[in-house]
Amino acid sequence: MEDQNKERLSPTKIFYHEERLKQFLETGDCVPIHMTVGLAGYCNHKCHWCTVDHILELRLEEKLKVQMDPKTIVKFLSEAHEEGLKAITHVGSGEPLLHPKAGEIIDEIGKIGLSQGIFTNGSRLLENADSLLRNMDFVRLSLDTATSDRHQDLHGAPKGHFEKAIRGLEYLVKNRKGKFPILGAQIVTSQYNLDQTRDAVMLAKGIGLNYIAFKPMMKNYLNPTHDMNALEMNDELVAHFKSLADLSSEDFRVYTKELQFKELLGRYWNDGLDYNVCLAHRFTPYLDSDGTLQLCVGHAGEAEHVFGNIYEQSFKEIWKSDKRQKVIDAIDLHKCRSACREDPLNKVLWGLTKDEAEKRISAAGIPNPEINPNFV
Repeated sequence: MEDQNKERLSPTKIFYHEERLKQFLETGDCVPIHMTVGLAGYCNHKCHWCTVDHILELRLEEKLKVQMDPKTIVKFLSEAHEEGLKAITHVGSGEPLLHPKAGEIIDEIGKIGLSQGIFTNGSRLLENADSLLRNMDFVRLSLDTATSDRHQDLHGAPKGHFEKAIRGLEYLVKNRKGKFPILGAQIVTSQYNLDQTRDAVMLAKGIGLNYIAFKPMMKNYLNPTHDMNALEMNDELVAHFKSLADLSSEDFRVYTKELQFKELLGRYWNDGLDYNVCLAHRFTPYLDSDGTLQLCVGHAGEAEHVFGNIYEQSFKEIWKSDKRQKVIDAIDLHKCRSACREDPLNKVLWGLTKDEAEKRISAAGIPNPEINPNFV
């Protein structure tokens, strides 16, 4: 069988979900497999490339400390799980582990039976490590640099946060039981840190992580002061990423989202060039820390992309609502960024027939749990 580790970040994991995929192909809609969830709508870092800092700045100006009510989020996710939700990733518009009851919430969600993963800047890994070890299928650190000084600069982070994040990862590596949680790091790559990528690979490998992934820095049009990604997808950059991939081993993988680099560095807007409508949001919507269930994290903070609010409605009420359908009907791919999170899955779904889906489902077989198959 082909190495399934290559699928860890691949949209082809959708073919491990036969029932849900067939539901979509037959009806045009389905219950989501995965949901991105924000626990805290504030952050203790100020990354150069933050795509939601317009939201964070507004909340700061209005002195709002937006965070999930523990009972409400657990109740809502329990309802969604009963309908068929399989997994959530804690990320959202802020640092999830800053929520004062993050560990307790994660434990309660674990009791529901949902698979959980988390993206974190690592500043509170140590304080929440035991809860993460009990409940997470994966933990991914937003590493982005290989040295403390550069981390302070690019993350806008307090002194010592880089070292604390590394100690947190080392604790997780040392204390996990068996192979879970899968531990990884991500580098949001641009002109700011390309020179640190090889050292970052060696750092992640030395800690004992399972993988490191490279994705391109994206500019959000709502953040006019942000720089564009100045890298060029040329032969030199391709060769550079290949040299990093060559550092992979049986226990450690280096991934580069080359298609995302190619598309993002070539054009800013999606413009519907590869598919006419967005389909992927049905499988993986976004729940913000203010309780709004939204189309996707790429449109976080935009009221016209909100389906409903969990403080006012149940999961089923929101998912079956006329408002959700109106939001879907109004999607304009000319106002969506190219190479967004849902873009790879959209490419897989677009034009997919029942016959082709059945063939690919059959060929997919049984997934290796180490690739986190529920996180589409």
